[in-house]
Amino acid sequence: MGWHKEWRKLAKKMIRKRKRSCKAKERDEKKRKEEEKLAQSPSFQIWLKEQEDLEKHQEEEEERIRLELHSQWLHEEELAKQRWQKQQEKLEQLKAQKAKEELIINEEWEREQQKLKEEAEMQEQKKKRKEQEEAALMDRIDKYVMGESEKLPSSARTVTESRPGCMECPFFSKVAACRFRENCSRNHIRPSISHTILFPGFYTNFRMDYVNQSNEYDTDVGLEFDDKEIYDDFLNFYDDVLTELKTYGPVVQFKVCCNEEPHLRGNVLVQYSSKRYSIKAFRALQGRYYGGKQISAEFCNIPSWGKALCGFFKKNKCPKGNKCNFLHTFKNPNGEFYKADRDIFDDYSPVRDIIEKTDWNWSPSPEPMQRSTRKQKCEIKENTPNRYSEHKHRKNSSSENEIQRKRVEADLNPCSIEKAEISETK
Repeated sequence: MGWHKEWRKLAKKMIRKRKRSCKAKERDEKKRKEEEKLAQSPSFQIWLKEQEDLEKHQEEEEERIRLELHSQWLHEEELAKQRWQKQQEKLEQLKAQKAKEELIINEEWEREQQKLKEEAEMQEQKKKRKEQEEAALMDRIDKYVMGESEKLPSSARTVTESRPGCMECPFFSKVAACRFRENCSRNHIRPSISHTILFPGFYTNFRMDYVNQSNEYDTDVGLEFDDKEIYDDFLNFYDDVLTELKTYGPVVQFKVCCNEEPHLRGNVLVQYSSKRYSIKAFRALQGRYYGGKQISAEFCNIPSWGKALCGFFKKNKCPKGNKCNFLHTFKNPNGEFYKADRDIFDDYSPVRDIIEKTDWNWSPSPEPMQRSTRKQKCEIKENTPNRYSEHKHRKNSSSENEIQRKRVEADLNPCSIEKAEISETK
């Protein structure tokens, strides 16, 4: 049964193939007859000729178009070549211009370098000239200090201003210190050389140390120290420092501030009878060590000690207390330099005996040393013969000093003058 089905399938396939072959032959035969008929037809011959002419014309047109495009391409190529040549010429011009500019820049740079070199040489010459002038000035100052010259060089009598052109600071001009320091809007005038030397923060004691370290919760910690202990510590410092200062020349004023304001706290002021001795002391003490702390010194100008010192502090009646910007100073022992407080320097207090020291606080290194006690120094002083008698305190009743005292009080607190006069009359 299966074989018969396959046979029928194959038979049908052969029949279809035979039919397609017959149809193809008939189609080819028909086509051949039509071609023979067309070949014999004159109209077909004309059409063939027209087609040949058309194809020939089309080929000629295509050749013409090709030639036109080729000539156009050649023209564009020539234009592009010309543009490229122009571009190259521009590039050459730009290169030449750039080279010229670089040459000009190099010449300018060389001139600038030459100018800088000349300026550097001028600066070097000015520096050398300045160094020579400074060396000559220092030699003249050395001669002045050594006593070989009687006059201080005029070039050394200069001042330094913090804000030139501004109004002078009234407090700095009186006490050589200002609570605003360099931030003050007024002008601070400092002399290059003066009779008076300022040692900022030179002196310190227990109370001042605790004031520096205290905070808002320890405002009364300084009350734990007795005034007698503080004054004994000041006396030790007084003997140490003043004895050393007197080795450089006659001292006409010596003050140690006990203010608690930072700009006045621990300041030491010393005035010599001549600038010769102040320069000598400044050179010897600047950068030196005392009690393990390096000393800083600077020249200052105190026009009037009567205006710089707080008059009410002497009477324990200063209304501003610790906030006062005038000088609150320790009382010098034996009333030494009491006339200088009133700006009287013609017959200043006698020089105290120089105590032979067995233990110095002065040191070239920052290593702290043990202070000598007041008792030991007094024992040494008893064994040393006194060259001068003790000076007694006397109240100056002259009209000139009375007027000056009232002026000082007026400068400190004008409102309290009437009260003071009423209390004096009572």
